[in-house]
Amino acid sequence: MRRTRYAQMLPQSHVKLRPHTGDELQFWQPSIRPASHHCLRESTPDTAQLALGDFDVVETVRTYAPRVQYIHFKDLGLDRRFTELGQGTIDFAATWEALGAESYEGWLVVDLDYTDLTADESCRVNKGYLNDTLGIKGLADGR
Repeated sequence: MRRTRYAQMLPQSHVKLRPHTGDELQFWQPSIRPASHHCLRESTPDTAQLALGDFDVVETVRTYAPRVQYIHFKDLGLDRRFTELGQGTIDFAATWEALGAESYEGWLVVDLDYTDLTADESCRVNKGYLNDTLGIKGLADGR
């Protein structure tokens, strides 16, 4: 099984972790615990992809927070389709807090593979959620 091979390779390499739907790492949480490996230098979690892989999003982000270089905020609807932030099942307030909120200095990327809204409308919804609901401001917001 490839997961076993990944587990054996971790101690000898410097790994960037980003489990993604459809790859071998999507469901690996029960079988190996990479947080115990000093070689894991970077984590670039995607909230919706973690949820699709049945990870506890908040606990995974909390575990890897010191190693997060950037994070993808992507929401997931009850139908397991991607949706605008705040419209789905991801607890972004708890995820942001687990990341370290005020002290986090990495990138926060909002991406959406598809939407029923226009690109402008989707961006306004997502930015509004970040700014107004979570209180997250970027450089363009004068933070």
